[in-house]
Amino acid sequence: LKPDGVLLLLDYDYPPDSNVLGFGFVRLIEKCGDIIKNIEQLLHDRNCSYQRKLISGFGSIQLFIIRKK
Repeated sequence: LKPDGVLLLLDYDYPPDSNVLGFGFVRLIEKCGDIIKNIEQLLHDRNCSYQRKLISGFGSIQLFIIRKK
């Protein structure tokens, strides 16, 4: 990222409230070969700050707003 740049990243994760539809959505994506990784640790290791917002998919789709520290 450039000094004042912003990166928007969409990701999925199990919904915090464990609702059936969101959980099922993530399980379906996993069966297609996607692997859930620890994005928070990856961003921390690269000296980035971020905001995480749940935006859709019954709580399973999240938006990361990423900035360089």
